[in-house]
Amino acid sequence: MRTTHLLSSTLFLILAGVASAGPVYQVTLDTAAMGLSGDDGSLDFVFDASPGSTQSATVQIVNFTGASYIAGSQVDTGSASGGPLPSAITIIAGNPDSDDFEAVTFGSTLTFDVAFSGPAVDSPNGTATGPTVFSLEVFSDELGSVPANTTDPSTGIAGTITVNDDGALTAAGVSPDFSAQAIPEPSTMGMVLGALAMLIGGRFARRSKRSV
Repeated sequence: MRTTHLLSSTLFLILAGVASAGPVYQVTLDTAAMGLSGDDGSLDFVFDASPGSTQSATVQIVNFTGASYIAGSQVDTGSASGGPLPSAITIIAGNPDSDDFEAVTFGSTLTFDVAFSGPAVDSPNGTATGPTVFSLEVFSDELGSVPANTTDPSTGIAGTITVNDDGALTAAGVSPDFSAQAIPEPSTMGMVLGALAMLIGGRFARRSKRSV
């Protein structure tokens, strides 16, 4: 009876975790191709909600590699928190935008994951009059005044991921050196079966120990 209760409780927690997981994108930026490798510059992670947005959305930036943080340079505006890099950064979309700005020393390739969550993503009501946009802005100076992206020299935006009114996400590269790929979510059934196998295996292992 106790084992059955344990199995039920564990499966419930697994399913709850899967249900709450939102879409994740892996972002890659070839900073060597942009002529930034080894140079000091800056990054601005911006999450901007349109004036007509009625539901909140959140991004979390994790698994950051490819640049080292320059101490004392982080500036958060709006609903941005966490960091500095490579620690996780959380940004709730705002209007005006919310952003995390940091000066860094660039490596050859910048990579990080962006996890999206919130009502605008998980349960959109379709009433927004415009999208919510995550943008990566790249600058070749520590103050963020010299855009490094020659494709968009006015803002330095290298690429965007848009949360559309229906909750669907769209990635677009402004720079040819930017890419954002959706990370496939693991099968719920596969996770459940894997958890069951681990629990049953552990139960048999404990029985075997008792019988020795």
